[in-house]
This record gives sequence, C-alpha cells and structure tokens, in this order.
Amino acid sequence: MPKLTIGKENFQDVDAYTGNVYLRYRIVSEDKNRSSYWSPIFEIEPPVYYVQGLLQLPGTIIGIKNTGYVTLAWDSVSIYDNENLSRLGELMSYDIWIQYGGNNMVNAGPWIYKERISTTSVSLVTPPTYSYIDSNGISQTATTRQIKVEIHRNVNPVIRYSPDRFIFPQWSEGVDLVTDTITTLEPHGLKTGDALAYYLYNTSSAITPLSDGEVYWARVISQNEITLHTSEAGAVADTGKVDLTAYGQGAGVFAINPFLQSTSIDLDTNIITLPYEPDFKMGESIIYNALTAAAPLVKETLYWVRPVSSNQVTLHYSRADAIKNTNIIDLSNLGSGYAVLTKFMSLFYKTTVVNL
Repeated sequence: MPKLTIGKENFQDVDAYTGNVYLRYRIVSEDKNRSSYWSPIFEIEPPVYYVQGLLQLPGTIIGIKNTGYVTLAWDSVSIYDNENLSRLGELMSYDIWIQYGGNNMVNAGPWIYKERISTTSVSLVTPPTYSYIDSNGISQTATTRQIKVEIHRNVNPVIRYSPDRFIFPQWSEGVDLVTDTITTLEPHGLKTGDALAYYLYNTSSAITPLSDGEVYWARVISQNEITLHTSEAGAVADTGKVDLTAYGQGAGVFAINPFLQSTSIDLDTNIITLPYEPDFKMGESIIYNALTAAAPLVKETLYWVRPVSSNQVTLHYSRADAIKNTNIIDLSNLGSGYAVLTKFMSLFYKTTVVNL
C-alpha cells in the first residue's frame, strides 16, 4: 500500500480549546468523483511549546519607537516533543495582539487582533489617537502614549485568553501609599468581594503589611484599580481596608479563587475539591501556588489537570497522563494555608510595552 507522508508544516493550526490538531484526507479515484471519499477525522496531539516549570519561554522581545510606527523583534520559539521533550524545530508563525493606552497604559483600549506572521519581527503603524470605555461606560478618545503588544503561537480559532491571575509592579507604578490602591497593568475583571491570594513572584519582597500566601478581598475602584480588605463584608461595606505603608520590590501576583488546602485535599484519593466550579478542560495546563506547598507539588509550577466532577480535579505531570488518567500525582501532605490553581495561558509567548 502506498505511504502518504504529511509534514507538520502542512497541519492546520492548533485548536485553541483542545490543544490538538485535526487531520482528514480525501481519496480521489480516477473518475475524480464517483468513487472518491473522505477519511475519518484524526485527532493529533501536537508538539508542546513549553516545558513543565517554566511560566514563560526564555527569550526576549524588543520594541523600538519610530515616527508613526513601532518595530518589534523577538526570539524564535523552540518546539519540543510531548514525550521526551526533544527539540523538534521552531514555531512557524505567530499571532500579534495589540492594545493602545495613555501613559503607564492608563485608560487602555480594547485588545485588537492585528495579524498572523511567519517571521520574528513586524512593524506596526501607531495611530495618534485611540478609543476606550471610561468608568461610566462612555466611549472616549485619547492621545496614544503607549502600545502593549502580545505575541502568541498560532491557533484556530484566533483567541486571547483572560487570565485568572495577574502580575503587577510593587512600586509606585502599581501601588499608591496615600489612597491604598493597587493598579493592575490591564483591566482586572474583578467584582467587589472577590477573594484574592497574594503571592510574591520569583525573588520579590512584599508590600508592607501584606503577607506572601495570605488571602485578601478586593473592592473595585476602577477597571484597573482595587483596594484590599480583611473580609468579604469589609470589601462590600468599604471597611477594614488594608493600610499600605511601604512598597515591595519586584512583582506581586494576585490569583483569584483561593482554596484552603487542609479542607480541600484528600490524601487517600489525591482528589482536590474546590469551593467553586473552575471549568477546567481535560488535560488543561494550570499553575499551582500555595503558602506552603502540598508535597510533592512545587509552588509556581506547571501541572496538568483532570476533572473528576464539576469541582473536583486530580493533578498530573503531563497532558497525556491527565487525559489517560495515569500517573496521578500522589499527594503526601496537605501543606498549609491557601492555594490556587490558575489557568496557564499556553497560547501566550511574550509581551512588551513601547512608549510612543
């Protein structure tokens, strides 16, 4: 029987919802029609573009301001095999998302899908003004001062995920010691009364008096600003506000939907029961974080999740294991305090902000 070889360069884009690609071929007879038929649809698990434990691929993206446009250049993305993580090559195309804003991306406009390119550089025209929606829901026009760019791997359909955690600067750009407000770099999407777990990112030091791994409740001031409170009722009533007295160093992380490990983890079954319904997909990659990790889990590390019910999951070391329900991570202790499981933006590669 003749052998048909289809190179990976001819595969369609990765499916944004399943992480797989799909292949179907047509056998064409000599009469071109009467005896022709389509094959079944084959689901193919593609190469991965990240390695467990890395929250962002190594490499840089550089943005340069020019008159009327910006030039961007970034390192190519290496593709690794799912099983043994051997390098297969480089990603062949990238999706570009852009967002316009004022100084420090204040009053940022909506994210706009720009284009798909097969190179690792691009020039983008920058308009003198842009539109945004103010806190009263009214469309406004402002002078373009900055442009934020995200580089994604190509997927179908084109989609930009909304993160359920956000990283913010812990100095004056992100923290106001007078009003006790914290400003996120992009709209946070929070509601007043939402619980947030606060963590330090890498080797950062905490904002005084916040504690690494502690849970606070948010009161929404604007689409980019919140204050922190010591209880959900306090956030709603605007009481018990945390008085911020000193900046931290580096970056901080707020993660939505924390859960208490001592009441949520079953060491006999290795099932984690969450106090909410997370809508995790089978084999979806997540980031685990905690005050003190439940062994053998490691803080700020990537794992793969298998839903057991609408609010119960097990964790696995690979996507293949999560799908096949093999090699469940054997949890040997409960750790301590609160923990979070947050979706990893596996479509995301790099971001940068360019001053105009």
